Amino acid sequence: MHFFLNGERQDSQELSGGFNLLCYLRTNARLTSVKNGCGEGACGTCTVLVEGKAQRACKLKLRQVANKRVVTVDGLNPREKEIYSLAFASSGAVQCGFCTPGMIMSAKALLDINPTPTDGEIKQALRGNLCRCTGYVKIVEAVARAAALLRGEEMLEPQPQVCGIGSRYLRPDAAAKTLGEAVFTDDVILPGMLHAAVLRPQWPRIKLHSISTASVKALPDVVAVLTAEDIPGEKSHGYIKKDWPVLVGLGEETRYLGDALAIVVAETPTSAALALSQLEVVYDVLPPLSSPQAALAAGAPELHVGGNILSATRLQRGDVELTLSQCSHVVTAQYTTPMT
Repeated sequence: MHFFLNGERQDSQELSGGFNLLCYLRTNARLTSVKNGCGEGACGTCTVLVEGKAQRACKLKLRQVANKRVVTVDGLNPREKEIYSLAFASSGAVQCGFCTPGMIMSAKALLDINPTPTDGEIKQALRGNLCRCTGYVKIVEAVARAAALLRGEEMLEPQPQVCGIGSRYLRPDAAAKTLGEAVFTDDVILPGMLHAAVLRPQWPRIKLHSISTASVKALPDVVAVLTAEDIPGEKSHGYIKKDWPVLVGLGEETRYLGDALAIVVAETPTSAALALSQLEVVYDVLPPLSSPQAALAAGAPELHVGGNILSATRLQRGDVELTLSQCSHVVTAQYTTPMT
């Protein structure tokens, strides 16, 4: 079995198995332009074209692309690369750039079959691509301009190389970010680099009794399996209070789905993930506290040492009750804000 990646045939023994396309692209093919933003098919940063259709690489097994054509942003022709880079840069649609290559592929999937899309059609094509930096106004403008450039209605013009007060200047890293050439932390590849996978609870609140690691340590490519007992120093960290464990220890409770129970270190991401799935964990599932009201209720379990209140501040100026009794109007309400 095989598939074609940016026009080149790929033969892989893993094609008949469950090997993930995103992992293959980033690890085997070294195409780090395809970003791993969530691994759950939600953000669209790993969007590629499969037989011309926009697909999320993290949701595809290699066997699903057997005998098919897969195109990443690296496979665009030189004119397309120039057009998309200019359109996104001149429209101000590039910020951190992590999501941009995936958006380019969604845009290409649309423009290849619809060279004159409406704004509504552009938004529909980008519905699976999340941008964490900004709104989508500039991104929609950029795709519309790319369409006009591809149709020949606008011309590629040389951009000014000197910036100054009163002049417009494109950000110098826009092209690299648009085409996935900018290097993020997860894109760094070093000789002999190891890969880690973290075991997290399936329920928000559990009490951990044991983790069996001996059989996993004996697996091929596994270098180490770490638990809380392997931490020689301070086990908890935090900004206001050091109440967040690096790894939850035996006899302790988790507080949310993101808590870490163990870390597997292996020579490849695939080996690390496989070893992680074979860890044997014994625990009790406990009812979680899912709101501030539940955490403050009488008899609520104390999730943290010292109780569930991180800190309390009370401000009072003058005689509050007397002042309120003298007011013509008193409004009482409960207000909530986002966590940010």
